[in-house]
Amino acid sequence: MNGWVSKRIGDVCLFSNGLWKGEKPPFANVGVIRNTNFTKDGTLDDSDIAYLDVEAKKLEKRRLQFGDIILEKSGGGPKQPVGRVILFTKTEGSFSFSNFTSALRVLKPDELDFRFLHKFLHWTYLSGITETMQSNSTGIRNLDADLYKAIKISFPPLPEQERIVKLLDEADELRKLRAQADRRTAALLPALFRDMFGDPGANTKRWPTKTLGELLTSIDSGWCPVCHDRPSEPNEWGVLKLGAITSCKYRDTENKALPAELQPRPELEVQTGDLLFSRKNTYALVAACALVTSTRPKLMLSDLTFRLKIASTAGITAEYLWFALINPTKRKQVQQLAGGAAGSMPNISKERLRTVAIPLPPLPLQQEFARRVAEIRELESGQAASRLRLEQLFQSMLHRAFNGEL
Repeated sequence: MNGWVSKRIGDVCLFSNGLWKGEKPPFANVGVIRNTNFTKDGTLDDSDIAYLDVEAKKLEKRRLQFGDIILEKSGGGPKQPVGRVILFTKTEGSFSFSNFTSALRVLKPDELDFRFLHKFLHWTYLSGITETMQSNSTGIRNLDADLYKAIKISFPPLPEQERIVKLLDEADELRKLRAQADRRTAALLPALFRDMFGDPGANTKRWPTKTLGELLTSIDSGWCPVCHDRPSEPNEWGVLKLGAITSCKYRDTENKALPAELQPRPELEVQTGDLLFSRKNTYALVAACALVTSTRPKLMLSDLTFRLKIASTAGITAEYLWFALINPTKRKQVQQLAGGAAGSMPNISKERLRTVAIPLPPLPLQQEFARRVAEIRELESGQAASRLRLEQLFQSMLHRAFNGEL
């Protein structure tokens, strides 16, 4: 790469460790950037910055400046390694950063653009490099600072860095526009349901009602075998985790493999058209409901969920019942049915669930809603494919950018 130089991160940046809440006066009240302020796209979420009294003496060397990069050095989890970075671009107010983070400040701004560095470090994280640099300590993942500082960054002259940053910003803007379109699409169905059926929790349309006991042929309980995320000898069957439905959209990727020594229970296999309902967990998760839309076979119902089977003569579609149950007013009513001993997880019994009243609009209206659900699902599927292609293109651009090919 002609004109590019290569240096260690530790040689181009000043590293500073964060601070805790102050113990010795005098104190200063400042906004403190924490792990919760990191986003997956490498930007700062300032919606819930904590304002704390910190020691004024320690703040002197830890006050953030425009262009500082904040590195998550402790925290993370199984699906989120430490090493995330965000860029601090505020020009007003007084801010610092927590002890679970470090701040990186470019030593020679006339040699290295902080925006170029931030994008490089974000790409480094996305590439999985920091995952090999973390260790566990009392359940917390810690980043090896020496290994991180030894990462080498190659960079061209400043004007070329600025050109690359501009190209990546433009590509990132396309991703944000795609995300905005996806959010608008996700809002279509709830809005359509409210327009067609009102609020089923308050029965604002004054439809006749029936209880779930009258509408369902069965409420089936799941199974709780001892499973493993990656068993050494899994068989072809799996068991859904509660995460498969807690967003009220079915995700068959949320499952555990059944060990080969356990016999599956085919009668508990979930099938397209089934309604899955979370019967036990926190109040926030109880009464989550999702319609099975995938035809992926060999997945069984988990112990924390019910399967609702609609009677063929009930005069209700699965799509309508799904949205009626996850309507905020109705769901809150259902959550109030959850019981449980003090200190235990709330639990809804089959008997109580059968008493839940559901308004019944005319069947043709429900069928029209089901048709619209199918159309919007098709739109979402196309958008998901577009989003994947855009993400792959962006990752390719990042790779090319930091290898002198852009």
